Amino acid sequence: MRMRKHTPPYTLGLEARQKVALALEKRLLSIVKEAPGLSAYDASLKLHKPPATVHSAIKRMARKGEVGTRSVLRKTGKVTLLYPNDYSFPDNTLVEIPREVVHNGNPSWLSAFIYALNDESIGVSGEPVPEWEANCLWKEQAKVDREHAGLLVRLPEKIASFYQIEKKEVMQVFLNNKTLLTMIGTIQG
Repeated sequence: MRMRKHTPPYTLGLEARQKVALALEKRLLSIVKEAPGLSAYDASLKLHKPPATVHSAIKRMARKGEVGTRSVLRKTGKVTLLYPNDYSFPDNTLVEIPREVVHNGNPSWLSAFIYALNDESIGVSGEPVPEWEANCLWKEQAKVDREHAGLLVRLPEKIASFYQIEKKEVMQVFLNNKTLLTMIGTIQG
């Protein structure tokens, strides 16, 4: 007669929790790869799990080098953003404007007019914008690189340093052949 090995209930429970945790981490990594920069809170909503459970998974995954986190201080509070570990952060001084959102013929977008609108917003247009010019802190002009899928504009140093753009989380909006860059948070650390 063969003896059956008895596994203590504690060990069975521990193994079951580890399997659940690994399954959650796998789903979380998939979500982060699909949407780099997703907040930990939004990830918890997508996963239908409590934020504390997701934060624990994020800590484990960060220790294993599977995800990276970035803390951003916004007006609403501190937010943890998630990125795949191999994510390459974009250069905030380089503004990409998709061709499908601009009318290349009017204006020509051979040159970009860049306006420091206030301490949080930068306006970029392919032609002068009188209403922006009347109220802006200052205006600069920059070349437009038209050799790519989108139009590329490098923000002048004066504007980039004023906004400390390399330390900012930037939201870009397109409207009426113009783009507006808004500083929505400050990257911590």
